[in-house]
Amino acid sequence: MLSQPSAEIDKAKLCLYPRTISLMLAEILSRALLFPVDTVIIRLMGDEAGLTRFGYTGFFSCLRGEWTRVGPASLFAGFTGALVSELAIAWVGAELAHYLCKSTWS
Repeated sequence: MLSQPSAEIDKAKLCLYPRTISLMLAEILSRALLFPVDTVIIRLMGDEAGLTRFGYTGFFSCLRGEWTRVGPASLFAGFTGALVSELAIAWVGAELAHYLCKSTWS
C-alpha cells in the first residue's frame, strides 16, 4: 500500500484557504456583474404574468424601457441587500475554511 509523503498532504491542506477565498470573491464578482441581467429577467417575468403593465416584448425591450423610464440605477435596485447577504455567507465560509486549515496545521 502506497502512501503520500506528509509534505504533499500538508501542501494540499495549505491550499484550501486561498482557494476558498478566491472562490468566494469570484462568486461576489459574478453576482455584481450579472445582477442587472437578473433584474431585467425578473421584471420581464412580472410583466408577462400581468403584475405590471409596461408591455415589454422581450429582454431588450425591458432593458431599454427600464433604462429610459427610471435610469441605469433601476437595474441595481436591491443590489446592496444581495451584496450584504453574499458577504455574510462568504465570511462564514471563510471563517470555516480558516478554522479547518488551522486545525490541520497543528
